[in-house]
Amino acid sequence: MKTQSIITNSTFRITTNVDGMRQVAQSNLIGAVAVVLLTLLSTVGQAFGQGNPRLLAGSTPGLAIQGQDLGPEDPQKEVEITVVLKRHNETMFQQVLQQLYTAGSPLFHRWLTMEQYAANFAPTAADVKTVSDFLATRSLSIVRTDDFNAYVIARGTVANVENAFHVEINRFSLNGSTYHANTNDVSLDEPISGLVSAVTGLDNVGFESQVRQPINPSTGQPPAPIYLEDLPPGGFINACFGVPEEDTFHTGSFWPFFNYTGQKYDANAWNLTGGTRCAYTPHQVQDGYGLTAVYGAGNDAHYQGIGIVVAYGSPTIAADESYFAGNYGLTVPRMDIHWSGNLTLNVDWALETTLDVEYASAMAPGALIDLWIASDPSGLPTTLLDAVQHHCDDAPCVNQISNSWGSPESLHSANELNFIDSVAQQASLLGISLQFSSGDDGDFQKRIGKVDVEAPASDPLVTAVGGTSLVMNSDDSILFQTGWGTNLTQIASNSFADDPPEHLGFQAGAGGGTSSFFVGKLWQQGCFGITVSCGRPGVHRKVPDIALLADPYTGVQIIHTEDFDSSKGRFVVDVTGGTSLATPMFSGVWALANEYYADQIVNTYGASLGPAAVYGYWDQKYYPAAIKDISESSFSNREGYNVTGCEHRLFKKGCHPNYSAGYLIDATGPFVSAIMAEEPTAPRNWYVVGFGTDSSLHTGVGWDPVTGVGVPNGMEFLTGIAKYYHH
Repeated sequence: MKTQSIITNSTFRITTNVDGMRQVAQSNLIGAVAVVLLTLLSTVGQAFGQGNPRLLAGSTPGLAIQGQDLGPEDPQKEVEITVVLKRHNETMFQQVLQQLYTAGSPLFHRWLTMEQYAANFAPTAADVKTVSDFLATRSLSIVRTDDFNAYVIARGTVANVENAFHVEINRFSLNGSTYHANTNDVSLDEPISGLVSAVTGLDNVGFESQVRQPINPSTGQPPAPIYLEDLPPGGFINACFGVPEEDTFHTGSFWPFFNYTGQKYDANAWNLTGGTRCAYTPHQVQDGYGLTAVYGAGNDAHYQGIGIVVAYGSPTIAADESYFAGNYGLTVPRMDIHWSGNLTLNVDWALETTLDVEYASAMAPGALIDLWIASDPSGLPTTLLDAVQHHCDDAPCVNQISNSWGSPESLHSANELNFIDSVAQQASLLGISLQFSSGDDGDFQKRIGKVDVEAPASDPLVTAVGGTSLVMNSDDSILFQTGWGTNLTQIASNSFADDPPEHLGFQAGAGGGTSSFFVGKLWQQGCFGITVSCGRPGVHRKVPDIALLADPYTGVQIIHTEDFDSSKGRFVVDVTGGTSLATPMFSGVWALANEYYADQIVNTYGASLGPAAVYGYWDQKYYPAAIKDISESSFSNREGYNVTGCEHRLFKKGCHPNYSAGYLIDATGPFVSAIMAEEPTAPRNWYVVGFGTDSSLHTGVGWDPVTGVGVPNGMEFLTGIAKYYHH
């Protein structure tokens, strides 16, 4: 489907659907918008001067403070840096942004177009030339610039970069990894001192994908993928929890011995060498989240686009998505792929790309998939900006962009976080909802030795997506849900009892908590009175906003070419999870919500509700069933289901009943536990796995730092948005 655009003097776009499905009549908005814009323009200068040489405060990353300084980096090492240019008319930009989210304003929810943005706020070609010329005089070669003059990417040696920006770049060691980073803030010389808002790439902290697979605790490796043609009948099950059972283990002699009773995480489901495993199909997840009725009502998000931003990509993604859709009886989606450099195969990111594309499309089967691929993780923020700026290049517009990547907030510089925030601001101006995964390391204490949250999920202008464990029955109904966080205790090695049980502790779980950097924006008073999140002025941002399935122990099936090598010509099925799964799934659900709004409420092709996070904090009376609150599971401490361990010693017996934190599960608070066998045949290791044990984070009533406000509830979620909108 194609559109044509008519730009008026007020730069407000009228979009007409060429094939005649719908026509957008926005002329009634043009007058009000034009008046507001012209009034603001009359009070704010169109340009700003080039300032004096200045220090770019906040350009030193937290890595330089937290890491061990190993001395200067090799001065001849080549690095790639990004110089971000200042927007024009920043005061006006912020005023327009505030009015877009202020009820009663003539601009309320009247999203601007890129044409409007470019005419009023974008840096100029002259700005880009000034910066590019400056970099060239410092022996830095220009790699590329963007279409809207937002940034200049350049490449050169460490010595040249140090000279250009008056910094010292050293090597640092942190948590077993070695990085490089600048040790002092950037200083900007004339003539660029008044043109630049950030310089990134001076460090290589980067961002990581958030895909997770079930792990063999003995080897630390995921199970090998299975060739589709080798998959036996019933090779995957969706009822992962069996009936309660009792298992007895000796220590090599009769005394002592141990009895463990409780529900079983199905023995074959944890088969790491082949055969039956626990993982859901797309249809099972659709059923579990109540989306079947949405599709039955004719809503498959056909007039919506979903952007996906990844690094490296996958060389086989088009073929893999096509086979995945055909194998599960789904619609093969329309897909646009945008590369920003030469393809480098990275298996983790190829897996991420596959998961993102297949499950965004699975949730919104009719949507266009707009895939943007950065040449490496350091290029993700600029690639995200590219996706935002080109969101309406084709029809339908991309009103939601999924990002399953991030890293600890405290390791980054304030400048880099502010650059991403400026991208989020621009997306908010255009009515785009940016989704980011909240991370898979809980509170980060185990990983980096301190409590932290994931960035960019911690930005108050994005929708941070947390994670749940979703346990289903064989009929696709939900047995129980809890916040995603797993904890393991080994109770038997090679079928002999561990005496005492060996705590392996926290394994993985949804990220969350309080940002130490971001607070709410003044315009973002749409948090509707709650005290915990979303960015009320002066209140530090809390993560996440909402959640969906993330636990790889209750994960999903994905399909991809063997080793992502098209010459091998065979497809395999893998089991995956992580907040990398929850994020594209929610982006798909939000595309359905946008389509419902466009079709049922405003009858406007491709209309957008804007950022999803705003709608997570409505007054409950307008959507009592729209979001399911995930609190303590109904299976927590359920007699006979959670694991009880009894140790039998000569003349002594001690039993540790379910909910016995500190004995079977090294965690506090309510959780669900089950017995898990590592292999289908003896000898094998046995474990007690705890669900809902997310580091120091707890799932509770209302908003919590694991699941946010809860999970969307099918058609009720869509109609709840409509009710709020009319309110």
